[in-house]
Amino acid sequence: MLAVAGRDADVIVVGAGGTGSAAAWQLAAGGARVVVLEAGRPGCGASGTLAFRVADGELAGNRAALRSLPLWREAEQETGVPVLTLTGAVAHGRSAELDVLAWTADAVGKPGRWVPPEEAVERWPGLRCEDRIFFHPLAGRLDASAALRALRGAAAQSGCIIRYGEPVTEVRPRQSDLVEVRTGQGCYRARRVVVAAGVRSAALVPGLPPLRPMWTRSVRFAPVRPDLEWPVFQHYLDPPALAAHGYASGVRGAGTEVDFAEPAAAEVDCRADAPRTRALARYVEEWLPGADPASVTLSAPRCEFVSDAVLDRRGPVVVACGLAGRGLPVLPVVGRVLAALVTTGEPHPAAP
Repeated sequence: MLAVAGRDADVIVVGAGGTGSAAAWQLAAGGARVVVLEAGRPGCGASGTLAFRVADGELAGNRAALRSLPLWREAEQETGVPVLTLTGAVAHGRSAELDVLAWTADAVGKPGRWVPPEEAVERWPGLRCEDRIFFHPLAGRLDASAALRALRGAAAQSGCIIRYGEPVTEVRPRQSDLVEVRTGQGCYRARRVVVAAGVRSAALVPGLPPLRPMWTRSVRFAPVRPDLEWPVFQHYLDPPALAAHGYASGVRGAGTEVDFAEPAAAEVDCRADAPRTRALARYVEEWLPGADPASVTLSAPRCEFVSDAVLDRRGPVVVACGLAGRGLPVLPVVGRVLAALVTTGEPHPAAP
């Protein structure tokens, strides 16, 4: 290892977003001397509410969520920041995707159950469900801003140094165990570098596939009664129903926040997605009897990277990008994967 002095470290992480913070936490917890360089200021980053699900139709995603759950609880305990509220998840509709959800939940050893419509009406009066209803208990609402604070806090408590307002301008491998990282404040040296700088990663690591940031908008509403139970939910609408209602896709909800299942627009301000917003407001009125239609408001845009996630090691440089937005709920286990890539060159066995 390099001598820990001045600007030297075992690992430098470029970017203190969720991915970089998760990697820094796991590396520092394993005993590495870690420095994180973040271009932004403290407090900047993710916002909004995301759905956390262990039954989401893909085996790899289910396993990653299942392994992330105890790590989120560990981060909450270490930092005192509440991140995840388990509510269970309701999926309903006329799609075969419901059977896929049930099968993949069984396959990871955490089965859910089919709920009779009359039970759904009694238990979740704020939702109007179609006749086929699948419920899974290991799901809930994840506060994106709190999640980022918890990951950064856990990294700092594990001994990681986070330096804000220091954008990285160059990552230059020198030897198999030496990388120079340049910023406006000087030059750092480390055995390994983790580049987790979002769309800026392509400027620091040549040859990365393009990352296309898309922006999704959700609508929020106030419940008609404060005592209503709001699970996270997903409504699978078949093509005739989509055409009849004018919806862009199926609909998902996390508490009192609802959006379509696909990203909305490439523009940050999303002014072009007014029809989508109107459709979401119409969905709330038609399918959520527990919501006050007059209270529906448009949320701030949330970034979703539309590309395949990159988790790769190139010599002494590890790259992690494309995991913003919906990848946030499984970032603790992604941090373990990245820590293993840094230390052994092979993904952690928990890799999704």
